[in-house]
Amino acid sequence: MRKINVLKKLMRLHRENPFRIIAGFFDYALINKKSKPHFEAMPHLSTLIDSLKINCFIDAGANIGNFGCDVRKMGYKGKIVSFEPVNNTYEELIIASEGDPLWHTYKLALGNINGNMNINVTKNSDLCSLLKPNHYLKKIFQEKSSIVSVETIEIRTLDSMINELVKDIAEPRIFLKMDTQGYDGEVFKGAAGCMDKIFGLSSELSASPLYQEMLSYVDSMKLYKDNDFLMTGMYPVSRDNDLTIIEFDCFMKKRDKILL
Repeated sequence: MRKINVLKKLMRLHRENPFRIIAGFFDYALINKKSKPHFEAMPHLSTLIDSLKINCFIDAGANIGNFGCDVRKMGYKGKIVSFEPVNNTYEELIIASEGDPLWHTYKLALGNINGNMNINVTKNSDLCSLLKPNHYLKKIFQEKSSIVSVETIEIRTLDSMINELVKDIAEPRIFLKMDTQGYDGEVFKGAAGCMDKIFGLSSELSASPLYQEMLSYVDSMKLYKDNDFLMTGMYPVSRDNDLTIIEFDCFMKKRDKILL
């Protein structure tokens, strides 16, 4: 009762949005996603997709489809193409995309070659990778990062599939979302021949490497910049106990040719 009385007093004393007062009272922050869309990753992505007039969202490393669902929830109505190579995870992706005629799925991984590779399937499906986990990943995620099996999967370059993916779109404007646990750089390199169709991208980068032989976040960002992509936002995904960032989502847009 005392807390309720204090809350009522605060609402009488302050003339700001009462919902903001209520949120602050319970240690939450209320943000207007329309007037301030860049405080959080998904509102920023929504603004970016709208501004770039994206009509094909390519989801490399789709996992169980959470990102695709989030893109739909934020209002994107165009085509989604999701790639997920791990057997059990792909089955869940199928369920997530079911009933959405513009959401297509492929049971394979994108990369820089056409062929087959072995993927390390971890206890936590979010950590499955074509690369081997290093000591830091094992230290941070512990049992979640343990390898429970190895699967042989199909891998394709985006270049080799692009005509099939956009055959129903007159003027494709692609957003390439990459979350492949250390393999994003290879996915990007495999799209070298269709860069003219990619107008935006996101990449989950590690401040400290989590997998053996993965590109550092500095080299990854240089790779994107050298291909005319400019950064629009950086959002931490996870932190170590000492508050240092483990992973972050980096959003980028194609450089406007007018600015060159």
